[in-house]
This record gives sequence, structure tokens and C-alpha cells, in this order.
Amino acid sequence: GAGHVSFVLANYVSPSQLILSDISFKLLYLAKKYFAEKAQFICLDANFPLPFEDGIFSAIVMSDAFQYVHSRIGLAREMKRTLSPEGLLLLLHVHNSLTFNPGAGYALSPKSWANLFEEAKIAIKTMPEMKVVHNFILENKLDLVEEYSEDVLKSANGLIFLAALDKSLLTTYNNVDLEFLKIKNNLVINPIYGTKEKTDKILLERPNSKLSWGDHYPFSEKYLPRKCQIDKSLLIGRQVIIPNTKQIEDLMRKFVVINVPKNYV
Repeated sequence: GAGHVSFVLANYVSPSQLILSDISFKLLYLAKKYFAEKAQFICLDANFPLPFEDGIFSAIVMSDAFQYVHSRIGLAREMKRTLSPEGLLLLLHVHNSLTFNPGAGYALSPKSWANLFEEAKIAIKTMPEMKVVHNFILENKLDLVEEYSEDVLKSANGLIFLAALDKSLLTTYNNVDLEFLKIKNNLVINPIYGTKEKTDKILLERPNSKLSWGDHYPFSEKYLPRKCQIDKSLLIGRQVIIPNTKQIEDLMRKFVVINVPKNYV
């Protein structure tokens, strides 16, 4: 894609250790210009063998892309080949053919996805995406232990697949926001919010959900407040300054305040 996930990853690992790939040169250009300038970029078609040595990657992350590849078994085998023996494979937002998914690509059912990984000899863990997001945002944890029933997986719009040869990684992580809240490189008010000036406060209000995206993403209503306020002294335009860490971090947890690239407009 255009590098949004890589921008997040670059806050936790050296950007020079990131290799970004996509079939679209245009998206790679945007990723380099705006999101991960110091990463390495390779334009490739994932339907064909990957141009990497065996075991070269300590982690492979693919977001909202696997369902658009025709040669899924071939790609799964290539990911296994290029992943180090202790490596981590993480496939995010994989579409489920049993639910309504606009623009779903070549989606499969959870069982069919699992069978694909079996053919590629990858021991995979399948998780319903919404449950993982719910745990992270509303319960401040990441549970990689829980097993999900076939019925739960069948009803999940999005799926997450995780493979880790190091089984010690498959545990429950609490207080996961601690790492997330450390990143305050360039904080701004989320563009979805309009602003209205008061005496010493700025009123933030997001649009009526019935006129925008809320009908499609009702879960967002649980953590994105309709209205909130921020001290005027904490803002320069929409840019956030950080003397009051607690107030800012409370707004970061609700994604009212977000971290963006330095050249974000």
C-alpha cells in the first residue's frame, strides 16, 4: 500500500530494516515520500517467486492484501521460505468470503484459508479481527492465547493470521497502550474532527455518522467520541504540543489525537 503500516513499524524498528513491496510503483512512491522515507522499496508481483534469499526476514507483515493475490499457496510457501526459523508472519485484515465485504478480492472462508496454510506447511493461528481490535482499544490487552470457535470465525468480516515458531510469543499482553503512547513525534488533531473555538478551549466534533462512515463502522462509535474538548494552550493550529501529557494521552487512546508523518498536510 502507501505505507501507513510501515510508518507505524518505523517507530519501533530502524526504518533501514524495513523492506516495502507492492505491485504499484505509484503507491511505493507515496510510501517513500510521506511514510517511510528511509526504508527500502521493491516493486514486485506477489504472484511470482519473491526475489529474496531464504530466511532473510525476521518478520513478514501483510495488511489488506493477501486476498488480492491469485497465487495464494505459492505466496504462502514463498513467505515461509524467506522467513527466518524464529520469524513472525502476520497477515492483517484478510477478507472472509462468508460475510459481506465490499471489494473483497478473491476471499476465502476461514477454513479454506486455514487449509491453504496447511498446504504451505505453516502452523497458523486464526483470529477474528474485530475481537483483537476490541481487546486492544477497550480492554488494553492483546490476547494471543484464546482459541475461537468455527462459528465465531465464520461470522468475522476480517481475519488475522499469525504464525510464530517461537511459541513464547503466543501469550496475553496487558497494558499494550504503554508502547503506543510513547510515540509522540508529530501529534495532530484527527482530521475527522472539526474545531470550534471557545474562550480557553477548542471544541472538537466529528460529523454525524449517518451522513458519513458510522453506518459502516459502528464499532468506531464506542471509542471515537462525538464531541470533546482540548485546552487551547495545547494547540498551534491543529498541531498538538505536550505540556499536559495525561490529557494528550487520554485523547490518543480515543484516536482524537494521532501521530502523523512530519510532512503530513
